[in-house]
Amino acid sequence: MAQGFKPAKAASAQQQQKRKQTSSVAKKAIQPKKGARVCPPKKAPAIAMATKKRQQNASVVGHMEQEMIGRAAGGGPLKMLKAAKKDEDEKDKDKSKKK
Repeated sequence: MAQGFKPAKAASAQQQQKRKQTSSVAKKAIQPKKGARVCPPKKAPAIAMATKKRQQNASVVGHMEQEMIGRAAGGGPLKMLKAAKKDEDEKDKDKSKKK
């Protein structure tokens, strides 16, 4: 058996109006604020470094792509990396042995 149960009181008009106001304020607080965001002072150098690194990476990749497009159009070799000197020496030896 439940003890201490009290029936709910009927809310007055003022209390109902107050509830409506607080609920609308809570809904507004959930939405993000308008305007530009400000970076904390410690993050500004890190963000600048990351932006610079991203730009450099994009530049290098773009240059490599343009070079590959030129090679493919010209019918040249599509290798980007050159063989090491040791590999070239071994290939020369193999060619001389075959002759």
